[in-house]
Amino acid sequence: MNTALFLIALLQTGSYQPPQLQQTTVVEYPFTTTNTQWVVLDMEINQRGRVQSVAVLQGASPFLELVLTNVNLWEFTTATAQGPTQNHVTAVFVFRPRDLFSGSPLSMPQIYRRGPDSAPLPVLLYDPGYPTSSVGEGLTILEMRLAESGGADAIRVIRDTPGLAAHTERVARTWRFQPAMRNGSAANGSVIVVAWYLRPIIYNNPPTMPGPYYPYEPIVPPATFRDGGPNPRGF
Repeated sequence: MNTALFLIALLQTGSYQPPQLQQTTVVEYPFTTTNTQWVVLDMEINQRGRVQSVAVLQGASPFLELVLTNVNLWEFTTATAQGPTQNHVTAVFVFRPRDLFSGSPLSMPQIYRRGPDSAPLPVLLYDPGYPTSSVGEGLTILEMRLAESGGADAIRVIRDTPGLAAHTERVARTWRFQPAMRNGSAANGSVIVVAWYLRPIIYNNPPTMPGPYYPYEPIVPPATFRDGGPNPRGF
């Protein structure tokens, strides 16, 4: 969705609008994974548009450390309504291996809200897989605006990799969230989606593995003795 349509959608979702991402940095990819890895954060944004604190909802090393270092450099606009100076934004990072197919979805149990104000909380996130029509490799960043129902109202592409941003957007629209909360009531929310894709390795002629090796051992038939024959022991 282009910027103009994104802004129109924002005006239609109510008076309160959460912070909007202005500046981000490239997240490095640790090439040590063999399956899809997720990092999910609830970020508290202060009145200056900087990340003030982070609650980790999902994530493991070394991906979590890379993400936490990165989000401290992000910058946001301030919210468009009077109220608390802190506002919450969800960030979902997905790191995919060199695999064409989707892995298992990330199902998150209901999370206890720490207060009357919170970001949208993920319920079910689907691995986007790798689109068969693409040959791209790299990072895609989206900004999703969620309605009070928790469904996606608008999506803005912040960083594109050819063939991957549109694919990520289609899958992200199927994700399920609990809505954001503000002053104890459901409110519009914001989710930043960061998806890292590696180009799958596909063999036209898959390598064959050698069969088991059996060393040659001559087979000696057992000795047979006939009645009246020579004594094999020489007496």
